[in-house]
Order: sequence, then C-alpha cells, then structure tokens
Amino acid sequence: MKIYFTCTILLLLTISGFSQSSTIKLRDDLFADKSTIFSKFIPLNNGELTYGACLLDPKTFIYQINQFKADASRKIKNKKNESLIKKDIDYFTRNIVEYYVSHYGRDSLVMATIQQINAEKRSDPNYASLIKEASKKLQIKILSTAEAKFLNEFVLGAADLNDTELFKHSVAYRDWIDSYLYNLNIDRQFRYSSSEYESRYLLPLEAIYNKIPPGFIKNHLTYQYTLFALKMVTNPQKLDSLYGDFARRRENSEYKADIDQVYNNLILSRPNSLAPDFSYYDVNDKLVRLNELRGKYVYIDIWATWCAPCKVEIPFLSRLESDYSTKNIIFLSLSVDNSSDKAKWVSYVKNNKLGGIQVIADKDFNSDFIRKFSVASIPRFILIDPVGQIVFSNAARPSDPDLRNHLDHLLK
Repeated sequence: MKIYFTCTILLLLTISGFSQSSTIKLRDDLFADKSTIFSKFIPLNNGELTYGACLLDPKTFIYQINQFKADASRKIKNKKNESLIKKDIDYFTRNIVEYYVSHYGRDSLVMATIQQINAEKRSDPNYASLIKEASKKLQIKILSTAEAKFLNEFVLGAADLNDTELFKHSVAYRDWIDSYLYNLNIDRQFRYSSSEYESRYLLPLEAIYNKIPPGFIKNHLTYQYTLFALKMVTNPQKLDSLYGDFARRRENSEYKADIDQVYNNLILSRPNSLAPDFSYYDVNDKLVRLNELRGKYVYIDIWATWCAPCKVEIPFLSRLESDYSTKNIIFLSLSVDNSSDKAKWVSYVKNNKLGGIQVIADKDFNSDFIRKFSVASIPRFILIDPVGQIVFSNAARPSDPDLRNHLDHLLK
C-alpha cells in the first residue's frame, strides 16, 4: 500500500471561513482573550498545549480547566451576549481537552525524532521501520479506561449541533463540529484499502446528512465538505455522484453556483481536454507561457517552499529530469508560494540548484490555472501531451514507480 503525505489547503473550504456566494461571513468575535487567560492556568505554545501539559494527570488537568472557566466567567459577567460567550468558552475548553487526550503521555524528545524522520528520511527505503521503531517509545503514559471515558464525556457531553448564532460567531464551536464529524468516522477511515482511499473524503458528508439537523449549519457544512470532496476525489464516477447528490438537495440552492463552477472545471480537466494556458514568471523574471511549450510532454509539479511533502519529492524529480533529459518531455515546477514570499522562493530554487523550468503563480492558490484544476492539496502533479491536452490531471508522483511506467509507455 502506498502512503502519501500532502499539504492540504482548505482556503474557502475551512469551516471557519465563508463561501463565495454566501452573504453571511463567519466570525470569531465573542471573547478574544481566551488563550491569554487560559495560559495562566495551563501553558500554551503558539495556541497549543505543550508536551508538558499533556503529561499532567487528568484530575489536575480538568481542575485547571475548570479554574480557567470560572475565571473567564467572572471576566465576562454582565457583558453583552454573556450566554453566547460562555458557550464559546465551553467549546474552546472541549477542543483543548480533545487535544490533551490525543497527545496525552507523549515523550517530546521521541516526538521530535519522529518529526525529524518525517522531514529528512521520507525517501529512505527504511522509512517505515524507522517510524515504527521510534513510535514504540513515544507513549510513556496511557489513560485508563475510566479516565478516557470521563474525558470523552467532557468533550462530547450535552453538546448542541444546531446553535446557529454560536456557529456564526465562534471558531471554537465550528472547530468542535469539524472534529466531531471527523471522529464519528475515524475507525471507518482506516478500514479503507489504498484503492478506496478517496472514499474517506465522503464520510463527513454522510455524517452531516445523518447527524446535523436541517438549517443554516447543515447547509453550510454540506457546501463546504462537498466543495472539499470535489477537489480531492479523482474518480469520475464518484465525482459525478457527489455533484448529483448535492444538486438534488434544494436547501443548498444558494451555494449551487460555487459547486457548479468547481464541477465544470473538473469536467474540463479530464483526460483529452485542452489544458488551460498560463503566463508566469521564472526565477530570472522571464515570462513563461504553457502554450509555448507545445511539441513536448509537460510534467507539472505544483509545490511550495513551505510544503514538507513537496520537498520530499524534489530528489525524485531531479532524477527524473536527469534520466529523461533526452526524451520529448519538459519538467516544470509551479510554485504557489505567496507573492510576498517570491524572494524566498527564488533563493530556495537557486540555493538548491533546482532543475527544469521554475515558475511562480501570480496569486498562489487563487491563480486562474490552479483554480481551474481545483487544486486543494500539494504536491500535485499534472501531465500534458505535446498538443496541449491533459493526459493526467492528477498524475503519479516522481517517487511513484508507476510514473516511470507511464512515461516509458508514452515516450517510447
């Protein structure tokens, strides 16, 4: 089974964002000082619990949580929307406790080792065994069954899945619902074989249809998760079914234009369709047009300097460029770094002596070419034939032996 890592970009897909067609912007404007106050009771690092905090015993941890809630309640007493702010605080602590449970008892030094292996050894033939061996030493404390049950009740107990006003004003509540949908299907996600991997993106929608009551929240979530699934699923039959299922639900009519646009782009990016053109600048500020590369196959790597899985593929891509240097194919790397980071991108390309054609998109993930391919995660690879038609809109990675098989067949 092939295991691949990606940097997933939610953009407008995040629950805490807002849709292109919706006139209601989702906010987080109830209690801005939650994290600052909370850190006086339990230490945070960049808004997340420290490893030390996740070694606290559950009774001490929950005691500190309740101390924070009591202190925060005093600070908001008699404020406008006091009851709504209390709910915001409540779901903020539920999310904190969930994070605590998922990271409880982990050795920070071992975790650092695992992160180093992920960053530096992904292409190592012994990568899987290195991770496995390191992971055996990771857990130094384990929750008892009673402790796990108590903490789970804290996270899930007496929760409301249909508080529209809270949803519109609290990112903590939206994050909690997002996590709730994920955890409903966590066991099922890992039962899928590699050939059924894309089905995992459909599971949250099933939970939304079955668990979330009708109304604004259900409509918004249905839209967001359908949009995300459309951008992640590549199987044409599943895409058609996904789009048809959304289109049949009348309550989603206000979001239909957005879904139609993404679906139509996906139709246009299927094999044998003409690839959209682009004009982007390379590291020397020379304008590169995709259409000017016709006459050869073009293998496009969509990446960014901040994307670790993208960097893992670079050595494999370099070997491909060398091995196929006499063949009728061009290798083009398209960066989706933010335009404000262009100098950083140029420096990375030159310092690492990256080969092929190196260009940067004009508006990162909002660039026209990226949007037309509905790119939601990177690295992403696209293969175009000599007449400008799409061979694969989601091609195999450089590290995947299947890619060489495909290229050898096309370039023979």
